[in-house]
Amino acid sequence: MLQVEQRINVTNRSNSFVNPLIDQQEEQIVGYQLDKIEKIRKEINKAFNRIEIVQHTTEMMRNLMLDLLDLAQMENQSFKINEEFFNLHEVIENSFRVIKHYAEKKFVKLICP
Repeated sequence: MLQVEQRINVTNRSNSFVNPLIDQQEEQIVGYQLDKIEKIRKEINKAFNRIEIVQHTTEMMRNLMLDLLDLAQMENQSFKINEEFFNLHEVIENSFRVIKHYAEKKFVKLICP
């Protein structure tokens, strides 16, 4: 019986030394994983913003080509005006996003209320 108690006592002591080490390692691993997840999340957000800018720029180029075609029609006197509604706030917001991207490349800070 005495040997069993001594073994249990030795086991408890070794666990009391090992558990804090394991806890510390687990905290370090979790912290490392959270840091990696945050870095990946930031990279995904940057990539998503770049894709939005490319999409918007492509749309702007398309509109420019359509404007050039309209100009050619005006010169040929075969131009027709089509009235349509658009969201001015969305146009301004998208334009600001593109301008902001280019400003950040040149380390210029834009302030928009």
